Amino acid sequence: MKIDMNLRIAFILWGVLLGPFVLLATNVLLHGLFFRTVLGDVREVYVFFLTAPLGVILGAVFGALSGGAVSLLSQGDSVSAGRFSVKAGGILFGILFCLGLFLVRGGGSHSLLYSLYCTLFWFGSSLFWSGALALYGILLLKR
Repeated sequence: MKIDMNLRIAFILWGVLLGPFVLLATNVLLHGLFFRTVLGDVREVYVFFLTAPLGVILGAVFGALSGGAVSLLSQGDSVSAGRFSVKAGGILFGILFCLGLFLVRGGGSHSLLYSLYCTLFWFGSSLFWSGALALYGILLLKR
């Protein structure tokens, strides 16, 4: 089943528009559930204002990639959609994970556990969604 280019663009645009809101909502939920003891009243505001711009950009990227996968899937090509999702999700997960470890490490000598904790603090929701995209691709390939 072939779909026209306008519908493909619509899938991607809906993803770009909805992605930032979903990523920011996930970020607020993650910090509320797992990092409540770390955050005080003032630091929550800092975390939100630091992660909101990055969340908008990454959310738009995740939305566009998800829209691209849905566009391929709606053509009936689950293999291409699966490969696309695995590659896009895996690459984003790797970049975000390495970026998180690099930024946390800075010049100090922190333990690996502390570095992983801080990476999850700053990039947890983004890592979750990029991993979900890759997992979705794996599930499509196993079909």
